[in-house]
Amino acid sequence: MAETPRNVDEIKKNPKMMAAYLAYAKRRATLNEVMFYFDKGNAQGVWPKYLDPKAKLAVNVDGKVTTAGGKLAAAGDWGNALWPKIIALGKTQVGDALNGDIGTFVASNEYKEYQVKENMGDPTKAAKVLGISDVKKLKAAMEAQATGDTKTAKKLFEALAKQEKMKVKYEDMVKNLKSSGVM
Repeated sequence: MAETPRNVDEIKKNPKMMAAYLAYAKRRATLNEVMFYFDKGNAQGVWPKYLDPKAKLAVNVDGKVTTAGGKLAAAGDWGNALWPKIIALGKTQVGDALNGDIGTFVASNEYKEYQVKENMGDPTKAAKVLGISDVKKLKAAMEAQATGDTKTAKKLFEALAKQEKMKVKYEDMVKNLKSSGVM
């Protein structure tokens, strides 16, 4: 199972997790902030797109960024040595806000769906490996396991074993699925 991300830079390293994060950011109306944070453009491109308070994709930054940048932009001074500092300050402010929201992303449906796709495996194959006939209940147990909800997973796996009249423990079922490459 992939480690829980601590910041947006860690998320970006995993393209599939980043896709989930972008879907999450779109739903939460923070996609502009994510796009700005990773934009490598220069002041002449970044200012009118994200930092100008009138920008269509305006991001949430404070007056230190908008006031200093507004003066330089109004003067058309795109080569000023202050621009990198202004943009960096804006990215720090946006990055702090995005990183402060990582816990909400990890609890989101988008992240859970990502985890299931990455960690669950095929329930039909798993049913064959374990000798279980109720694939629907096995899928629910595998989803709980894939999302890290071991308490629920254990309960569901053990209920399945009882239903199938098997004398196998949760730990052994998960071990068998992992060793067979199903999960």
